[in-house]
Amino acid sequence: MPKLTKRLVDQLASQASDYFVWEPEVPGFGVRVYASGRKSYLIQYRAVGSGRTRRLALGPHGVLTPEQARAMAQTYLARVRAGGDPAQEKKTARIEATVAEFASRWLETQAQRLRPQTVHNYQGTLTRHVLPALGTRPLTAVTRTDVQALHSRLTATPTQANRVLALCGTLFEVAEAWGLRPEGSNPARRISRFREVKRERYLTPTELARLGAVLARADAEGLASGWTVALVRLLLLTGARWGEIRTLRWEWIDWPRASARLPESKTGAKTLYLSPGALGVLQGLEPRASGLVLPGLRGQPRAHPLRQWQRLCTAAELENLRLHDLRHTFASFGATLGLSLQVVGRLLGHADTQTTQRYAHLAPDPVAQAARLVGEALERALGG
Repeated sequence: MPKLTKRLVDQLASQASDYFVWEPEVPGFGVRVYASGRKSYLIQYRAVGSGRTRRLALGPHGVLTPEQARAMAQTYLARVRAGGDPAQEKKTARIEATVAEFASRWLETQAQRLRPQTVHNYQGTLTRHVLPALGTRPLTAVTRTDVQALHSRLTATPTQANRVLALCGTLFEVAEAWGLRPEGSNPARRISRFREVKRERYLTPTELARLGAVLARADAEGLASGWTVALVRLLLLTGARWGEIRTLRWEWIDWPRASARLPESKTGAKTLYLSPGALGVLQGLEPRASGLVLPGLRGQPRAHPLRQWQRLCTAAELENLRLHDLRHTFASFGATLGLSLQVVGRLLGHADTQTTQRYAHLAPDPVAQAARLVGEALERALGG
């Protein structure tokens, strides 16, 4: 039998009774085709010491791709070779697992395939919202009413509420795929999301002047440390995300090309372009042993300077301004200067051009510009 692929599994037809198709490349890994037409990936193995043959369902085809199922199978089969019994372990987990215990195991698997920042964000959402509400509940006992109540409690922050709902959906979908909840029982399904209003907060030239004046005296007056001032300037002068500057390392900076090559960002590897102003900020910093441009305690990436940022905003009379709005300000100035949205998107590292469209209304209207140029030319001709 050839290697299992999506096309091959899609073409497997149901028969009068269930049957199995095994993949020779990973012995013990296969797909079960039910008489109903449903298909589910599984492993079959002989537990070390018991001599018993066991089967462990990995999840349904469609929820899992063959590649995902194969990777899970290889992980479980490696545990079998080490003396484990995944089927028995999962049976025990199904009886005992709480939402908090399952979430912890799930995060461990995510750490192997997602960006550290993404896993960190998941952990934060779980810790602040999901686990306080649902953490002690048995995984199988959570209902749609429970998730709906959690979502409704966050009405004041609709974007955060929708992220919590999305994470719950993912969490319980994986629980189904792992066989820890019945299929089709995801309690986050069919819950309507709140309407989100996109923030469009940009600094005006006047506000920028006030911020610049405050930054110039911030360290001397105890408003913020020199590290925080450097952070603010770098965010504003590069249009980078907070996480990109937070983890920026000296060895990534290409001084002759005035750029930094980030191996990871929200959209993958990215080139961060450094203006003369940004290079000046970097040249004024002292490299530390950790290799981070802005190291925190014990050489770890620096934490969000929330209180210092609030003091800076208060001193500069800036209301409702987040660090992320500095990125919006960078983009808005680029659009206002007449840079194409494609170029602005490249500077920001947008993977999708649609993301940059939010700045389209700031760009000069090319038709209006053309009308002005033609009119000026005609006026000059009329004047001889």
